[in-house]
Amino acid sequence: MTSIQRDALAGLLEDREEALAFAAFLREENIPVTDTLLGLLGLGVTFISAALMVGLSVLRSKSHPVFRDIPAFTRMRHAVGRVVEDGTRLHVSLGVVR
Repeated sequence: MTSIQRDALAGLLEDREEALAFAAFLREENIPVTDTLLGLLGLGVTFISAALMVGLSVLRSKSHPVFRDIPAFTRMRHAVGRVVEDGTRLHVSLGVVR
């Protein structure tokens, strides 16, 4: 077992131990942990995350991003237009033309 694998396994075991300790705490406080409670907790986290994403994107949307023009994409856009008009095929590959 490599040191990276050993560290990852140790992290997983620590996370598991923390989760078990938290569940034991909830049992001691007589707070029932049910699937409904966990589902509502997950739903709450999802809604909070979505609200933060929307809120932060609205705050940042005051300045629109400026993208530079990439000549290869412009040529490809024109090539796609010609292919549609001609009814032929378009071959696109990654690499350098010399």
